[in-house]
Amino acid sequence: DLAGRVVSRGTSFRWGTGWLSLIGIPATVRPGVYELRLPLIGVPFRVTARVLASETNPLTKTLTALRAQPDPRKTAEAVELAALLAGSNPAAMHETGAFLLPLEKIRRTAGYGDRRVYRYDDGSTATSVHAGVDLAMPEGTQVASCGAGRVVMAKERVITGGTVVVEHLPGLFSFYCHLSAMSVREGDLLAKGQVLGLVGKTGLATGAHLHWEVVAGG
Repeated sequence: DLAGRVVSRGTSFRWGTGWLSLIGIPATVRPGVYELRLPLIGVPFRVTARVLASETNPLTKTLTALRAQPDPRKTAEAVELAALLAGSNPAAMHETGAFLLPLEKIRRTAGYGDRRVYRYDDGSTATSVHAGVDLAMPEGTQVASCGAGRVVMAKERVITGGTVVVEHLPGLFSFYCHLSAMSVREGDLLAKGQVLGLVGKTGLATGAHLHWEVVAGG
């Protein structure tokens, strides 16, 4: 509970002789001073102002239908992913070092927190906040796991296409979307830098790229 203004689920686990907590701060949080409330103390911290990019993405008739039309499968997949990312496996102590970039070369085309306007083929629009980083590379480029971990999802989804989710620490996940091919299965243990799939443009994608996202505590 961040000073009563933002509620963010966290994840805590044993780390050496103590405990470590990971808490994600949503991209929609306003700048200001907040307080991380623990059982006995409050820890103040500041969220600083930042310039967030804005972009308009025109969608074809096919992509408009993919995003805008109601679909029970989309709803079920969204609920499934949210539940997965809000979970925490206490035994998932796989990566204790720094993450690597999932591609050897990167060309970032969208950042975390970017404000997006989708322009549908009928002229109407819808807005969203981008929750990851888009890295544009040619289709078929190898994608590597940013850290050691266990694959907790590897499947085709309506919006994110070929999708792999890896848990690195309890409640700390990375996921990789729009893949043209996946070379791992659910339950696989991955080493840092191990190839898990290929860049593609499956799902809601206007071109070949990797959507890479890291989630802590939901």
